[in-house]
Formats: sequence, structure tokens, C-alpha cells
Amino acid sequence: MKAKPIEINWHDREAVYSVDFSPNSNRVVTAGADGTVRIWSIVQRAQSAAVSELSTSANTNMPVEVDFLSELKRHTAPVNVARFSPSGLYIASAGDDTNVIIWKPTDVKQVTFGSGNADYEKESWVAHAILRGHTKEIYDLAWSPCGRYFITGAIDNTACVWNLEEKKCIKVLADHTHYVQGVAWDPLGKYIATQSSDRSVAMYKCTNDNHGNLVIGSCAKKHYKLDRSKLLSNIAKGMQEDNVTNLPSTTAPATSGQTFRLFQDENLVSFFRRLAFSNDGALLITPAGLYKQTNDDNVADMDTDDTSSHGGDGAANNDTQNTIYVYARNTVTQQPVAFFGNYSKAAIAVKYSPVKYQLRSKRGIVKPSQFALPYRMVFAVATQDAVFVYDTQQSKPLCMLSGMHYASITDISWSSDGNVLMLTSNDGYCSVAVYDKEELGIPYEGESARPAGDMLEKMPIVQEPPQIKTAEQPRPLTALDTWARKVESPTIAPATSPSRDNKRPMAAAPAEAKPGENSQQKKKRRIAPTLISSL
Repeated sequence: MKAKPIEINWHDREAVYSVDFSPNSNRVVTAGADGTVRIWSIVQRAQSAAVSELSTSANTNMPVEVDFLSELKRHTAPVNVARFSPSGLYIASAGDDTNVIIWKPTDVKQVTFGSGNADYEKESWVAHAILRGHTKEIYDLAWSPCGRYFITGAIDNTACVWNLEEKKCIKVLADHTHYVQGVAWDPLGKYIATQSSDRSVAMYKCTNDNHGNLVIGSCAKKHYKLDRSKLLSNIAKGMQEDNVTNLPSTTAPATSGQTFRLFQDENLVSFFRRLAFSNDGALLITPAGLYKQTNDDNVADMDTDDTSSHGGDGAANNDTQNTIYVYARNTVTQQPVAFFGNYSKAAIAVKYSPVKYQLRSKRGIVKPSQFALPYRMVFAVATQDAVFVYDTQQSKPLCMLSGMHYASITDISWSSDGNVLMLTSNDGYCSVAVYDKEELGIPYEGESARPAGDMLEKMPIVQEPPQIKTAEQPRPLTALDTWARKVESPTIAPATSPSRDNKRPMAAAPAEAKPGENSQQKKKRRIAPTLISSL
């Protein structure tokens, strides 16, 4: 693996808030505090070429080749998020001007007034639609697997679901009482998840009506606290059903601190809490988690090496740990099934690699996956000062990237081949971690590939896959290990105020009201924050 900051002028030395790889090309879209969306071409260099350049020029010794393609200028304020559609045919961007702009490529040369980069553009994109509905800054955006819909989250405490064909908001989700900083859409099309600085994650179920139109139900579950005694009793019951005899000491009834809040409050200094579903829909990972340790936890069995401490002494010695929580698909409306971490700073974004890998084996023996999957999925977790790369076969991280930026990390994204991990920062620069072919593993070929992007746009929402049980744990669980639980068999589906690190003015709210069927709801009263220590 080669990791290095790419020292080019990404967004006129302003903070870079978003990055996303195209699902079917080498295009990368970034968005930043300069109010622009820029498209780049990032290609991994051959290993032989990188070695030859090492001896000739240190300035050109980059693991990737970066080429500027286009600059999109229609926003009037910082752009917080930009995402490719599942087909790669559209880009959706949103930011502090409360607008959502849908971009599409065009053969006609587009020249924007005031743009100084028009002479260097190699392709042109045009605004396909400008959508208005939120009354305050938009922080995150996610596409549906069919590409016909997308969801946005904003600091007006709502999340809006949009129909691309009708170019309007079809649903306003107003179950949060503070900023909505992260949104995610289930790759199988059945769930929507939103995460807010009100210290909760809300889950919604999606269905289709008789005409094939999307129908989103009311909030199915709002995760905000962890009932330790209930969780441990469920773990023990599940392990007994699986004939696991080596029950860990953590299954003993808890005597103190049985309930605590799962997530950070609004004092977390970050714009984003970007949660993510796995590409097969089996798992949901939520950042900004807090785990409150008690004397009932089996701390004696915890690993104490440098890798398991996950980033420093500050979090490891505290009773409250910065973590991420994992929810299984068939229990997504119940308690989490695992947590990873003990980070020195809070996690703010999660991203899965689009490639599945074969399970690792040692001396011909395949180590069972933590989630009883027939393959490994690799995912990256970005904290405010580091990035950790995990897979689903073990609880320890595969690697850690830190000390690459002077300011906090804002977003992460994987290339379509899973060999390039890119991260953005408030210091105005981006970094890449480049893996050699098969360095992360041998791609798993036990399933057919996903449909092509243009076909995926027309696919309907699919039904639930069957369930399987998790594998038995090889040893007693610890606070850093995965909790045993039954997880669905994921199958590839033909899926249809926190304070800012860089100060910037707040965008003025537009006069129009929010569209959608819930637009007449009364504005919810903001609740007072509650300290963790008082719970």
C-alpha cells in the first residue's frame, strides 16, 4: 500500500467536504467551501512506472495520475456533498445554499461566467435540474439503488426524499430534533437510515405501491440508547441456540450503567455523520458512536497491543470510548450486533469497498467470518484525525492512516476496483491510499456481478433475502470483538451547529415552504442537550 497527500489546488485552497468515485469509470467528483463541484480523472499508476519515477523525480512520484476534467459552478455557497448516481450518468450536489443540483454530461461546451478554468476543461456538464425544498444547509445525500430517487439531510432537522423524474420532493422525514448529518439508502431498496446530532439514528421502511411508485412508511425505529442488560441476555440466548458453550463473561447480568446513549451530541465538532450500508445490504454501520464501559465488561481479555487501541491513549483510558456500531439487516430495528473502535477521536464517515474478497486462509484452514459471510467485505472508517481499514473476517483493523492532514477529515470514497481509497480534509487537500492488485485479497466470484449501470436505473425494489446464522466465535468475546448474532445471508440484488472547523457564513433560507405531504407539520421544539454523565 502507498499512501500520500496529493498536493494540488483541489478547491482554491478551501476546505474539501466531499469526494465520490464513479461506479463505472475513473471519474472522481469533489465539492468544497469554494462553492464549486469539480470532476477529476484519477488512474492508478503501474507499479513499474512508480518505481522508475522514484529515481528520476520526487515531485512526480505519485501513486495515481490526476487530471482535471470539469468545473461545475451553479451553487452560491459552500457545497457539502456531491454523489454520482448508481449508473454514473448523473451527479447530485447540495450545500449551504439549500439547493440540490442534478448534473448530466453534454456535448455542448458550457462556459460559466467568472470561471477561470474553462480553457482546461476536457468535458462539459450541464445542470439538469435545480431542486428546492430544504430551508437550511444540506449536509449529506444518498441515491436509491434504482437511481430514480435520492435523499438529502439538512440542518432544518429534516430529510427529504426526491423523485428525479418528477423533479420534486415526495416525502419529508421530520422525526429528528436536531441537524440531520448523514443519510444512507439500503442497496436492496427496503430501508432508509438517517443520523442526526440529536444522538439518534432513524430507520424507515420502503415499499412500492401497485403502480410501482416508492412508498416510505413512518419511522420504524429510532436508535438512541443501548440497553445493556437486554442486549447481553439476547446474546446469551442466541449463542445457546447456536450451541455455543463458551459464553463470555460479558453475558452476566449488568449491575450498573445498564442504559446509555449510543451517539455523540451536538457538541461534536463535525459537519457530518456519514453512515453506510454494506454493498450487499447485510450490515449498517453508524459513526459517532459512544460505548460506555463498566466493571461488568470482560476487560481482562481485551487486546492491548497498538493495533487494538485504535489510535491513541486518550480514548483507551476513558470509560467512554469512541466507536462505530454495526446493525444486522434482520435486526436493524433492534439493538446493534457489534461495535468497533476505541478511537482517540470520533468517527465521522464510513464507506464500503465495492469489491468482495475471498476469505483468508492459514495453512489451508479458512478462518470463519465474524458475520458468517461466504466472503470478506472491506470498509474504511474515517475519524477526525485518522482512517482505519477493516474487513468482516476479523475485528482488528487491517491498517491505519494518520498524520496526513493538518485539519479534520471530512469524507472518504473507494474506487470501483477497490484499489484506491481517497480521503478529503478541511485543510484543502486530498490524500489517496493505493493498494496493489490482490493486496487486499482475491476477488470473490461466487455470485454474479451487479447489473450494468444503465440497467440498474430501471430495476425495481427487491424482496428480502433468506436468513442464515452467524458463525461460532472461536474464543470468548471481548469489548473489541463482534457480538454473536444471527445475520441474514446477503445476496447481490438486482436492486432497483456543530461549530465548523473553517468558519463560513450561514446561507439565507429561501421563502418557500418545504414541499411534500408532511409540509404542514408543526415545527418540532428543540430539546436541551443532556450530559452523558447525568444518565
